[in-house]
Amino acid sequence: MNTMSGKQNTVRPNFVARIWRFYYEGFRQMTVGKTLWAIILLKLFVFFVILKTFFFPNLLKRDFNSDSERAAHVRHELTDRSRNKSTEKAGPYSERLPLQTDGKEE
Repeated sequence: MNTMSGKQNTVRPNFVARIWRFYYEGFRQMTVGKTLWAIILLKLFVFFVILKTFFFPNLLKRDFNSDSERAAHVRHELTDRSRNKSTEKAGPYSERLPLQTDGKEE
């Protein structure tokens, strides 16, 4: 024992190893939690693998031949489309809202 500080000279395991051990022991002692984690992982697999392949086709890859064409299309959609939206009406309730004027009533 170090008499100056009153602490023992023990080596603490590194931070990542302590976190790993904490979760490893926790999962090892789980009973119901293991079943719940299995259900969660199965749902994630269904969402990201099965649904993506059937319901979300890669439209850019299908419609454009090269990466430069895909990039140009995305750039166009992000920039020009946002410019057009700013000049359109504000939304479905925009007719009901009073217009901002210079203070004169018509």
